[in-house]
Amino acid sequence: PSDSNVIYAGTGETTIRVDVSFGDGVYRSTDAGRSWQHLGLEKTRQIGEIRVHPDNPDLVYVAALGDAFGPSEERGIYRSADGGKTWQAVLQVDADSGAIDLSMDPTNPRVL
Repeated sequence: PSDSNVIYAGTGETTIRVDVSFGDGVYRSTDAGRSWQHLGLEKTRQIGEIRVHPDNPDLVYVAALGDAFGPSEERGIYRSADGGKTWQAVLQVDADSGAIDLSMDPTNPRVL
């Protein structure tokens, strides 16, 4: 990573079962995990994967499952170019289809 002090964490679990734990979005630490800032995406409920650009810790992608038991608008793939201050949905199918995995090409981080 370009800055080992920058850590992102998604909340909620994507293994769906009767007693699944819901999350409240994405968090970021800029001091190697000593303190955390909430970055939004509260309604995603389950963050399956986070990928950070290897040269720019402010460019981050999130795979969001959304509500596991019903439709929700906040699901799919999101991108932030400003360290999580704002989020843009870059792949959304519908209110019933989310994302739980995301890979970044190690030789070309523009390819997800």
